[in-house]
Amino acid sequence: MPRTGQQMTDELNVLLKNANIPSPFVLLGHSLGGLNAYLYASRYPEQLAGLVLLDPPPLPFISGQKFPELYQLAAQATAVETLGDIHLVVIASGKPNPAFQDSAEAYQQFRVAQNEIISRQSTNGTFILVKESSHNLYVDAPAVIIDAVAQMTKDEAK
Repeated sequence: MPRTGQQMTDELNVLLKNANIPSPFVLLGHSLGGLNAYLYASRYPEQLAGLVLLDPPPLPFISGQKFPELYQLAAQATAVETLGDIHLVVIASGKPNPAFQDSAEAYQQFRVAQNEIISRQSTNGTFILVKESSHNLYVDAPAVIIDAVAQMTKDEAK
């Protein structure tokens, strides 16, 4: 305790070491889990072959005081200035979330733009927009994710 992003990334690092899983790893995170993966990459870049983020939340959206449990994680993530040259792929969904009602289209455009900004945090970053996918990319576009991870592991093997 406390359950901060830094604490969770430290725990993941210990878990991977204790499990004797050899690095480098490809780390994949969806939505809020992408923030923890992002923090892990910023803290332990030498452990990673690459990072795949699936529709990570836009940091300006979640960094408000309205969601204090998310604010601390977002504040830690917004402090990251660069991921160096980590192989990074950010995959964003294109379909607006109908739960956002009248703001759905504008919010989706904002989210996509912010995901593209995150992809530029690495000099080896790529942005992929899956226009026909909802936020559940792993259901709607698993082949895109598999291809991204496969390409990343292929590149690492070189």
